[in-house]
Amino acid sequence: MDYAITVEPRYLRAKMSGRETGEESREFFRAVILENLKHQRSNILLDLRSSRPIFHAKPHGFFEFFRMLTDGSPCKIALLGDAEDLHMSHEYLALLARQQGMNV
Repeated sequence: MDYAITVEPRYLRAKMSGRETGEESREFFRAVILENLKHQRSNILLDLRSSRPIFHAKPHGFFEFFRMLTDGSPCKIALLGDAEDLHMSHEYLALLARQQGMNV
């Protein structure tokens, strides 16, 4: 797994590729949270490429991650992917997050 986080004027871009495990997801999420704590961006772009799709959010910590970024703030999170199955996974996660009041 490789990732890079860049600070843009209006958002934080977090790009990850080659994720295979839940622990890799959590490592990436921790890095994004720490970087956003430093720069306080209200928009987060998660660009996930060449990674396994996720259809079970709880074990990977997606919702806890989303909640840490969005609770008490107007934070918006966008998910990008490079494959149809990854796109479907993102749509599913975004739907579940929106049902819990998060802006994903």
